[in-house]
Amino acid sequence: MGKTPDNIYHCCVFKTGSQWVRAILEHPLIYKASGLECYRYEDYLPGKTDTRNITQRSFDEAFPQKKILSPLFLSYECFKAIQKPDNYSVFFVARDPRDIITSMYYSILYSHREMGRISEMRSILKAKTKRDGLAQVVDWSRNESGGIGLFAALNSWSVAEKSVSDFKIFRFEDLTGKEQFDYFKMLMVYCRITISDTDLQQVLSDLSFQKLSGRNQGQENLQSHYRKGMAGDWKNHFDTFLENYFIEKSENLVEKMGYA
Repeated sequence: MGKTPDNIYHCCVFKTGSQWVRAILEHPLIYKASGLECYRYEDYLPGKTDTRNITQRSFDEAFPQKKILSPLFLSYECFKAIQKPDNYSVFFVARDPRDIITSMYYSILYSHREMGRISEMRSILKAKTKRDGLAQVVDWSRNESGGIGLFAALNSWSVAEKSVSDFKIFRFEDLTGKEQFDYFKMLMVYCRITISDTDLQQVLSDLSFQKLSGRNQGQENLQSHYRKGMAGDWKNHFDTFLENYFIEKSENLVEKMGYA
């Protein structure tokens, strides 16, 4: 498997199970296997949040070594510019962007702690119908003035995957699906973390949706950070107008990412 990396970079965008993946990566059994602690740079920022558009996040200094940097919300170009040790691994967690929009809508409206722009965004969504609110989240996800750059960041990793080989994309749907263990095993091998199957199964059991939420996947609680835990939920919320609006404003991102 090779020497454990000096750093592992967990890259993603919002609403891709980032806090859950981080919890897995900092589980005592993962630490025992890797010797790497998790490090979240935003904990050292004012308000413990990075308010920059995720396509415009730059870092003047290298992150500490012997760490798992998790999560890093940024584009591939932003990641590429980070000062890194010679020995590192990086992976990106993707998700169907329609599910991201749906999850963001409910998170902003109900469960996300008030930080950065969340309070302002929550007030805006509360004044809108669900359809208009979802359309508003689509608008916020763009890379224009006031946008967070989510669509551009997703596209950057999708495009880079076709031309470079210095990272691997894992899909949220696979990491949470029926073959979850197999995909996390692949993730561990890719990150050069030597962990037994028994220990990995214990990690996934300790941090299962059911244990974290007290509900089965598919059972919804709007007030919970773990709202539903189910792929494809966008179909319950997008009508024809929203589907077409999303395709137009995201510049057909679903097809580009292979989710069509």
